[in-house]
Amino acid sequence: LIVNSYSDFFADFGDVEERKLLYRRGYSQNMITDRAMSPLMDALAVRFVIAAVPLSDPGPLIQRLQGANYTVYERPDPMPRAFFVENAEVLDQGAIHARLRQIARAEFTLQQLHRYVLLDKDTLPPAGLTTEVQTIGHGESGRFVPARIKEDTHSRVNIDVDAPSDGWLVLSDTYYPGWRATANGLAVPIVRANGFARAIPVRAGHQEVVFSFKPVSVFYGAWVTGVAGVITFLLMASNWIKPPFGGGVKPVQLSLTDAPSIRRSSMQVD
Repeated sequence: LIVNSYSDFFADFGDVEERKLLYRRGYSQNMITDRAMSPLMDALAVRFVIAAVPLSDPGPLIQRLQGANYTVYERPDPMPRAFFVENAEVLDQGAIHARLRQIARAEFTLQQLHRYVLLDKDTLPPAGLTTEVQTIGHGESGRFVPARIKEDTHSRVNIDVDAPSDGWLVLSDTYYPGWRATANGLAVPIVRANGFARAIPVRAGHQEVVFSFKPVSVFYGAWVTGVAGVITFLLMASNWIKPPFGGGVKPVQLSLTDAPSIRRSSMQVD
């Protein structure tokens, strides 16, 4: 499944978008494997490439496995899926994709992605936090440090990183609303990075970062379910408490004229 963020990113590979328009269909595996050694594959943290047929010119790709209908290649020296980078550049989404296309055409080297992360200004946190975020990651050295993923599930990613300075932790997974992040237990904003990925600001030192998927719709759904449950309980409780048939037990009213007959009937034994 190629979500919209990945689709926009694949268009930066070069002639992939033109080929898509030519054939009037979605991106095929051939379109992607033809660009297996593109620098942008490193931004995706791609290590292995699966081709339906053996590549005619694999270049530096290392063939690792071949089956009846597939061949698996390994890309040498891929970028890690999670890493620390010291510097950041804030751009709009159009400028970010323009920069990625320059990297794909080798006008900018892949080392650019080791030196700084491209942040989408439209996903920066509210004004109160923007100043703090923008003061992080403007060092001269542009240090790059791989991070270690300790836990990886569909709704939670736990990462350890030893940041040599203030900077950014980048996770090459799709940016999507509903993800939350903490660094050493403190909530931090998630910014769209490199056109599709996630980045958070981190301070120098050891950081334990947790990404967890907690969409607002889940909280709304739980709230509605809870309210509906309370209402249902109250309605059921009111039915339990209400006297049956709505009238309860009616008292028997006896007139004075009935009393003698009752006494007489009670005295007859036979």
